[in-house]
Amino acid sequence: MIKNSWLNWREIMIDDRGLSFGAKGVALYLNTCMNGKNDFAFPSIATICGEMSIGSKTTAIKYLNELCNRGWLTREKRFSKSTIYHLRFPESVEVTS
Repeated sequence: MIKNSWLNWREIMIDDRGLSFGAKGVALYLNTCMNGKNDFAFPSIATICGEMSIGSKTTAIKYLNELCNRGWLTREKRFSKSTIYHLRFPESVEVTS
């Protein structure tokens, strides 16, 4: 992803009327977990729940699945470690730098 496009990413993602409020919140949280050098974050589901005041892991996973299904997120599962989350633009979104 183009590094200077993160603000653009946030604005476009927020405007996606097909995303639930909870999924948007999780996406913004994952975006804040990134250090600016990478386009990924790796908080655990428990951390996401705690930081976002989400009551159950099932609900957090539902929001993550929603983001994946709509093309805003990809996941890289790792054995005995937390999943790595990559924020993306859906294919339907044209990105300009």
